[in-house]
Amino acid sequence: MVSLTWYDAREKHPTRTEYRLYYPEADCFSKAKPGDLLVVCKNRRITDNILTMFIAKAGDTISNQLSWLFGISAETLTTTGRAEKIDSSKSMNYFSDLILTKVGITPEEPDDSLLDKIIERFPDGFPKTIDFSEFSRSFVSDVLPQDNPDAALMEYLDHEEHLFRVFEKFFVEKKLESGFNDVDDFIRFSLSVQNRRKSRAGYALENHLRFIFDALEIRYSHNEITENKSRPDFIFPGIKEYRDGTFPPLNLTMLGVKTTCKDRWRQVLTEAARIPKKHLCTLEPSISEDQTNEMIFNQLQLVVPSSIVSTYNEKQQDWLMTVNDFVSLTRKRQSTN
Repeated sequence: MVSLTWYDAREKHPTRTEYRLYYPEADCFSKAKPGDLLVVCKNRRITDNILTMFIAKAGDTISNQLSWLFGISAETLTTTGRAEKIDSSKSMNYFSDLILTKVGITPEEPDDSLLDKIIERFPDGFPKTIDFSEFSRSFVSDVLPQDNPDAALMEYLDHEEHLFRVFEKFFVEKKLESGFNDVDDFIRFSLSVQNRRKSRAGYALENHLRFIFDALEIRYSHNEITENKSRPDFIFPGIKEYRDGTFPPLNLTMLGVKTTCKDRWRQVLTEAARIPKKHLCTLEPSISEDQTNEMIFNQLQLVVPSSIVSTYNEKQQDWLMTVNDFVSLTRKRQSTN
């Protein structure tokens, strides 16, 4: 935390104002360059003078995501070089929580009204991720994969994220009440919480995609070995066809699954050598154009839920595939086999 001063350098001038932000030397400021994005936020629920500031490299993914999150248009940034004051009351959803978590902000405490149902179903603690995903889907009845696979996927993920946070809060509070034996015990517990969060998110996306593919009667193999001990997340129509050298490669499809991309999207390029064009499903909004251009160059097709297509620019939107687009592609290829 640092102390900032916002003042009018021309306060005594009768007609002119010149506001400046004075800040002390700090690592975050020293790395910033002209043209980078600076967002200064004041939480309307906090009455003191505490601000939250974000600094992001111009044009990169996190800069795009923050701009989307706070309603800063690309046109405003490019034409004026600055954004006007924004009074934002955007409702939080899976994607906004994803961005806030990435920049170190914990979303609001979840409504724990369903805690008793969770404990009743899993009295022994956290179950296997596939079981928790199935339990989460039981709360979704207003949307079907057959009608809208994109909306169904997000409903499943939203409910699982909510239920997981409720369950996690319950167990963490129990541990805090019982205390720790020593520092090492605390570190082990903290790491276990962080690792569970990271692994569960990725597995949840895979689990719900599998459910959607099964509901739509799309044939696939999950996590089977191809070359060099690689294990692509999904091979369509299956590993048997993939290993059959006479099966046409153009009728094969590979789908990698990563909740967020960062630089890890390159990992899927080495999987399933028989399939030159890879597909990758991600939940990451507003990936930079430089990075998606690199994906295109490497024959990687990005698949995203339709609800975040609008977070990308128009050129990127023309290239992106939705989950429904991908389902249609696999169905078409399956019908020719």
